[in-house]
Amino acid sequence: MEKALESVESNEDCLQIDDPNKMDNSHLEIEPPKDVILQELEDKKRELSTIEEAVQRLEEELLLIQEESIKHPSQGKREKLLEK
Repeated sequence: MEKALESVESNEDCLQIDDPNKMDNSHLEIEPPKDVILQELEDKKRELSTIEEAVQRLEEELLLIQEESIKHPSQGKREKLLEK
């Protein structure tokens, strides 16, 4: 019985917050500092910029390939054109 009472009391101690300053400080410890968040944001911006550049290069390559395919049709396309 005494062990049960001790267990209940220790659980209540864990749940009870007497000092309101402890609550204010607890949420500050969880949040990363603003400079860390800003650095992560800058890193993400650079990553996005790199990806956008890669996409633009790929789109340009695709355009060149499409233009070349129009100028030099495949054997099957040439046969279809000759049939018409």
